[in-house]
Amino acid sequence: GVTITSVDPSGPPPSVHTSVLRAPLYFAHAVGAAVRTATIATVGPAVNLTQAVTGGDQLLNLSDRTGVAAGSIVQLSNAGGVWLEYGVVASLGPGAPAAGQVFLTAPVNYSYPTSSAVSYVSATPAGAATTLSSAANIGDGFLLAPQLFTQTVVIENGTPREEIHAVGALTGTDGYYGLDGIGGVQEIFLQANSMSNPVVDWFIEYDQPVNIVNFQL
Repeated sequence: GVTITSVDPSGPPPSVHTSVLRAPLYFAHAVGAAVRTATIATVGPAVNLTQAVTGGDQLLNLSDRTGVAAGSIVQLSNAGGVWLEYGVVASLGPGAPAAGQVFLTAPVNYSYPTSSAVSYVSATPAGAATTLSSAANIGDGFLLAPQLFTQTVVIENGTPREEIHAVGALTGTDGYYGLDGIGGVQEIFLQANSMSNPVVDWFIEYDQPVNIVNFQL
């Protein structure tokens, strides 16, 4: 249950801030694409997966689709919320509004068993909008922008490329966490759980497929 977030280095703040995401990007976004924080709230009926989802799937089989339409948002998370991502509904499969297929605008990043937590949510933009300082690619796990994001963000809100992402990572019951798609930055500053803990300055080791950054709390 420890949160791992990116922070700014000590000293004067940089002009471009690196915010890490809980799940990699689904779409590519050009320099200047709009980004802003969003407030997440649960809407609609309680639902669950009637069939497990594998990373790369773009189809969900859900127990209830009442009130769901194109543009609705589905939140998926595994046990403990270590993996957490949001899918935007593209269309519904045939049949009554009850149990059935929901097609997303992009494939999910991770796999989820039928016991996973699933809910319909709203993502209400909050605060002033800013823009990306650098182009973002599919699979990137970070955003470069004039501000540091510390809560859920919505990118290109109201467009076909809209996507919603939680920021930071969360450790599971084993104490491990993961930040995927970080290879596009040279250096990152990470902090665990609170501003009172030390900041770890890490230069990405590109020759290693997995970089291990430990924290002692």
